[in-house]
Formats: sequence, structure tokens, C-alpha cells
Amino acid sequence: MNLHQLKGAQVEQVTLIGADLSSGDVELKFAQGILRIFNPLKVTCDNGFPFSLENLAGTTLTDIYTTADQLTLVFAGRIYLEISLREEDFVRAEAVVFYDGSGNL
Repeated sequence: MNLHQLKGAQVEQVTLIGADLSSGDVELKFAQGILRIFNPLKVTCDNGFPFSLENLAGTTLTDIYTTADQLTLVFAGRIYLEISLREEDFVRAEAVVFYDGSGNL
């Protein structure tokens, strides 16, 4: 599945698996499956202030874009989940992996 196919999908649940956001390892559950984030990330709103990751539950993914150093998921209310794509931040081969409902990647 292409991540862009998640546009318009609502986050059902947020699970922090790692110790904190700076270490990554977060799951976002959508009806279509689970997006597992392995790289460090941060969540902000458009005013630049931090936003609680848990508050993403119930929000809708409205846009996705990438730069050389970052994958950004934009949610309703101008909330940004920014995932590092810097080489030194990779803890495995992929920064994020999407598991669909059938168990496929």
C-alpha cells in the first residue's frame, strides 16, 4: 500500500512502543491497518508548540509529503507528525512500515 492511500483515513489508536518519541517506535492504527514508525519523530501543531501524540487518535490524515530529511504526515487541525529520514536516525531498513489488515506489508 502506498502511504498516500491513507489520506482521509482516521487514526483509531496510538501506541507508544519505544521509551519516548526521540527513539521512535510508535504505532498508528487505522481501519486499513497499522502504520509502525521506527525512526525518531515529533508532533507539533501549526503554531509550533508540541502536541501530545495520544491526541492524534480520532484525527484524520489529510496530507503526506517528504523532504530529503523528513517524512511529514499532516492531520486535520494542522497537526504535523514529522518522522526523521536522516541516515543516522535509521534503526532498521525502513523508517515506517504499513501492515494492512491481511498481515501484508
